[in-house]
Amino acid sequence: MQEASPGRAFGWRELAVLGSIAILGLVTIRYPFDGDQALFTIGAVKLHHGALLYRDFWDLKQPGIYLFYMIAGTLFGFSDVGVNCFALLYLLAFAAVLQLALRPYVRSTLGSAVAPLLIVGVYYAVATPYVLTQVEALIGVPLFLALWLCYAASRREGYARLALLALAGIAGAAVVLLKLIDLVVLVAVWAAIFVTTREAWGRAAAARMAAVATLLAGLLLPLAGLWVAYAPAIGAAVLYETFILYPQRVVRELPAQSTSTLLRSARWFADNFAGLLVLASIGAAVDLRRRVHPVTAGLVAWFVAGVVMFLLQRDSWWLYQLTMLSVPIGILATLGIEAIVARLMADARLQGRMTRPAIVLAVLTIFCSTEAVKAAAKIHQLVGAHFAATPAALQAYQFGIQPMYREAAQETAFLSGRGSLRGDIYVMGSPIYYLFARRSQAIALNGSSVQLWLRAQWDELQNELGKARPPYVFVRNDFLALMEQRSPRALSFIERRYRRMRADAHGAWYGLRSSRPHADAPFNGRPAKKR
Repeated sequence: MQEASPGRAFGWRELAVLGSIAILGLVTIRYPFDGDQALFTIGAVKLHHGALLYRDFWDLKQPGIYLFYMIAGTLFGFSDVGVNCFALLYLLAFAAVLQLALRPYVRSTLGSAVAPLLIVGVYYAVATPYVLTQVEALIGVPLFLALWLCYAASRREGYARLALLALAGIAGAAVVLLKLIDLVVLVAVWAAIFVTTREAWGRAAAARMAAVATLLAGLLLPLAGLWVAYAPAIGAAVLYETFILYPQRVVRELPAQSTSTLLRSARWFADNFAGLLVLASIGAAVDLRRRVHPVTAGLVAWFVAGVVMFLLQRDSWWLYQLTMLSVPIGILATLGIEAIVARLMADARLQGRMTRPAIVLAVLTIFCSTEAVKAAAKIHQLVGAHFAATPAALQAYQFGIQPMYREAAQETAFLSGRGSLRGDIYVMGSPIYYLFARRSQAIALNGSSVQLWLRAQWDELQNELGKARPPYVFVRNDFLALMEQRSPRALSFIERRYRRMRADAHGAWYGLRSSRPHADAPFNGRPAKKR
């Protein structure tokens, strides 16, 4: 592979791509939250005000996503717009890093300039509120850095090599903090790099051991430091049970996700990434046939291990989990475009008639037409909503995109009435309810993933509700049916302590039988304005 010069400064091509990505990202800035993003925001607000994750607010996810949302909220506000704004800056910075890092890898500077458009640009083109700012949409950044820094270390010697390996390990620690199970993908990527660069590390076993030890030190020291600082306050047993035992019990005790969910996710992935997958297959095949480039090997390992880990998560199979494959697909697709361009440029009939940029544009038009159509539809929708520039326009825009916003606004409207009891509430349903109620979650156990609760958590629900005594509890209709099936005792507890106030097609509201007032504890973030 002919390497492009890494020394050229940012030019108009790079800036044009970054500008295009910024426009695509700005189109989604006013996108509403889905349930997961609302949950992360509720947890981030609690952390911002001194609560401890897994003690004062429990979720099965690793802490990285809550730290991300806490930083986003602190800088830009705990709202859908605030989080989306921070995520856009995060991914724009990643796009610039890609343009710099890929210059020695792709065939031309045009390819390195365009590559982020196939990753970040495509992500923004196809992302819905359900997909936006999920863990898998963010984890590609540290995972790519872990790959690239490990490869860069193989091309250095001495202290520079050790420093790069340590940084690669730190990037790997960020991957683990975002999603522990993706440690398998991380190890696969590093193994591919080490195997394909084995001669660069020297023949001496001591040198290779030093390299591996430095990489592991970079990975484990930050995690060990967090454990030492965090475990005494939370309890090591709680963390071990949350990260290790709980996932095993879910797989063992609860029914697997329906295969229809897997098929729906596969269909979504094919609809949105089919063209890029073709280009990526071409790029990987051509590059591996010429020589086994370590980066290509690492990207292929990332894709294969990512698919395997997705299939093994039989309790979920959510389509947004597949977005972690967008980075290797986009980079390998860049190689595929370069291979097509090289073949066409070698055709004597095209020489002098088509320039390289024209061919690249033609290939992008053919293989990325689906993404372009979806991006155009998003722009048209935002323009039709007058850019959601006023509160009324924003409400209409977000209600049209996310029906749960309208439902939450209607269901929680009574909480702002003069006769409503003050205090935090508890929702066994969408966390979006908290945002519109402008109240926080009363207990540690979150009620958005009741279908994944084990028997002990149903018992814990009774204990926590008994202590916190929130004035209002909401239970979604399908969760009511689930309670009747899995924990009649929990349902009986709620019905003894609470009176059913109202019920409709969405669920039932329960009010505390005691009318003793509670201390006012409003939601301290900046959610979407009260509708």
